[in-house]
Amino acid sequence: MLRTLAHVMVKVRDLEESVAFYQDVLGLKEAFRLYGDDGAVRIVYLHVGDRQFVELSLGSGDAPGTNAIGYNHICFEVEGINDLYQRLLPTGCVVEGSLRRGKDKSWQFWLKDPSGNRIELMEYNEESEQTPFVPS
Repeated sequence: MLRTLAHVMVKVRDLEESVAFYQDVLGLKEAFRLYGDDGAVRIVYLHVGDRQFVELSLGSGDAPGTNAIGYNHICFEVEGINDLYQRLLPTGCVVEGSLRRGKDKSWQFWLKDPSGNRIELMEYNEESEQTPFVPS
């Protein structure tokens, strides 16, 4: 079951410049950062309010698809992610095998709408990086 909008992912040209803009101009607060296996910052989460975040990641202005600059995907927070995955898998919209625990320690999986737009479904848990920022 969908609970609420969790985050919107935006691919940017300069991560630190973009973090500064979202903080200094729009007034969002940095919540946490996720790092790749190489130790480099991969994603910066900015807290919008309640249970919502903006997720910033480096993109490439000349690359198509998931690396392109701009909005990358929308994420909905859900309850009962395992049941939802099993229910949606036979529809063909789910990216098979995508149910996993992310670097933020939340459970997630991916699907595509009829136009091919990427949608992430995520369920927070006690260990999720988002948990300290969301009201219960």
